Amino acid sequence: MNYYAYALSLILLWRDCFALNSPDEEIPMCGYILNQLDVIKANNEIFKLRIEMLEHRLEKFQQLFENNFHVLVDMNENTHKLLQSQHIEALLTIKNSNEILLKQYEKVNDIEISLQDLKDKVLKKDEILSNRSTSTLTILKSAADELKKTEDRIVHKVQSHFNGTQQAILQDVAAQLKPVRNVNDVLINRIDLQLKEESHLLKAIQENQGGLKAINDRLEKKATASPTIYVRFDQQKLKCLTTSNDRVFPSNCAEYNAEYCWNSICRIQPLKYDRESFLVACDDKTDGGGWTIIQRRINGSVDFYRDWSEYKKGFGQVDGEHWIGLDRLHMLTSSQGPYELQIVLQDFNNVTKYAKYDRFVVGNETEKYSLKDVGVYSGNAGNSFGYHKSYPFSTKDQDNDKAEGYSCAQGKKGAWWYESCQWSNLNGFYYPNGTVINGRTGTGINWGEFHGFNYSMKFVQMMIRPRIL
Repeated sequence: MNYYAYALSLILLWRDCFALNSPDEEIPMCGYILNQLDVIKANNEIFKLRIEMLEHRLEKFQQLFENNFHVLVDMNENTHKLLQSQHIEALLTIKNSNEILLKQYEKVNDIEISLQDLKDKVLKKDEILSNRSTSTLTILKSAADELKKTEDRIVHKVQSHFNGTQQAILQDVAAQLKPVRNVNDVLINRIDLQLKEESHLLKAIQENQGGLKAINDRLEKKATASPTIYVRFDQQKLKCLTTSNDRVFPSNCAEYNAEYCWNSICRIQPLKYDRESFLVACDDKTDGGGWTIIQRRINGSVDFYRDWSEYKKGFGQVDGEHWIGLDRLHMLTSSQGPYELQIVLQDFNNVTKYAKYDRFVVGNETEKYSLKDVGVYSGNAGNSFGYHKSYPFSTKDQDNDKAEGYSCAQGKKGAWWYESCQWSNLNGFYYPNGTVINGRTGTGINWGEFHGFNYSMKFVQMMIRPRIL
């Protein structure tokens, strides 16, 4: 039974129920039928709404289809027109290309004709030159034969003349060489005498060397724990080095000792330095060599914004970026005679300049490692370090500068002999491209007279050596 048959049967039952005028017990049956009819009525309303919605959607789909169909028709027409116009343009292009090729072909044909004419002319000229060459060759051959005959005659005359005078010439040469032979004999005798004298001298030197070796052996046996003076002749330089417990350390890189140096790294112990020896980097190429490197900046791999204790003892790697330490710097420059300082600067265009000072002295910790003397400046970088003379050293945790209410070390991101604040800042922040960030003037590795304070150097090296008086 379908839905419509079921609804029809309910209507018929409802009619019979009221026609029979049923007693009270049969009235609930009529009520159930009425409820079912109400349900069917509500469902009919729902179906009606759904049908209306479907019809509405169908109208929209139909309208959309018509719109799309019109669009497709327009697109088809436009495509056809475009293809037709492109086809016409292509035809015109091909036509123009054919015309150009035809003209080029005509030109090539003309050139080919011209080349053929030129070839004919060349062949004619070649034939003429061939005939001329044959006649010229004949003339040259006859001239060569004549020259050969003339040469033979000249040679015959020269030989006859030489045979007649050869004996006389030889006798004259022998007479002239006689005094030369006498001089040669005298020189040979003198050389023999000098060789004999040098042989005796060499023998005496060998005997003296044996005696010196014996003396040196005795001195080595007498060596005790107390320091002595060890005299060493090494690489044609006379060096006096302090030795204790059979250990010999150079006091700086100028006293290069192969036992304690390897490549450009040396283990040194300054005079009057009561602590253990330490490693330093040496420069044996710049300005005659002998330099002990005390500071080097290469690539920013080491942080130089450090506190007082670290600057006191030193940090970094001696074969790369490093700071030797203020304690060591004081001992080197104050207990071993006058030292000189050289600073090498290089910018990011690989322009290298230098500043040299003929005296360099750093005070002790009580004096805040003040820059006591820099001597006289020379070089081409400008005297941007000399202005720091007499000022103490400052770090981010020890403000010893002259600026009131301001820490130059903190503000300039470094550690230096600041006044208020600097003309140079070689322990500043390393900027990889050389350009200092806006608002941070003076914070880079700068040198006032070489690019100013808004530029940071690519490479810096500070080095010292004993000054030759």
